[in-house]
Amino acid sequence: MGALVKNIDLLRTGTQAHVMVIHHSGKNKARGARGHSLLRAATDTELEVNEKKVTAMKQRDLDQDFAMAFKLPPITIGEKDGDRIASCTVEWRSVTDADSDPAPLSPRLRRLKAAIQAALPNGTLEFTWGDLNRKLDAEWVGTRKAADSQARTFRNHRKELVSAGHCKEVSEKRWRLISPETADSRDE
Repeated sequence: MGALVKNIDLLRTGTQAHVMVIHHSGKNKARGARGHSLLRAATDTELEVNEKKVTAMKQRDLDQDFAMAFKLPPITIGEKDGDRIASCTVEWRSVTDADSDPAPLSPRLRRLKAAIQAALPNGTLEFTWGDLNRKLDAEWVGTRKAADSQARTFRNHRKELVSAGHCKEVSEKRWRLISPETADSRDE
């Protein structure tokens, strides 16, 4: 490790350029980057990229409170044999804005969210679960004769939508759908 750090310093001073080293954490992310302690000691700035956030873990000469979030919106960069070639761009944002973003959903929960949206009157995003249960297909809610396990499954899916930030309670027993499903958001 000493030889690696020495050669990185030679490269940095010889070219008068910034040298960035990319490393990974171990299985226990709370312990930080794996390897010899010399790596962290020789580092001026250590940035951690995790969960679409960049956080300063070490900053030798400046404020260590740096934290930024980012999104990776998909873009089409071309087409080959009729298939879309896609990539993404980096969209920087404040950590506060990112904390309010809903988490990605599984295909099944995306279908449930789309079914909820379809069951609501046009443009309305607020509802009660009781009213919605009567409008949704039996696949999600079940019939009165259906087994309790099907109703429990629906309740669990509802809880997952809420915990992922796609639905929130706005008043007693009144809920609001967050960020309606669109064709673009399903492709992300």
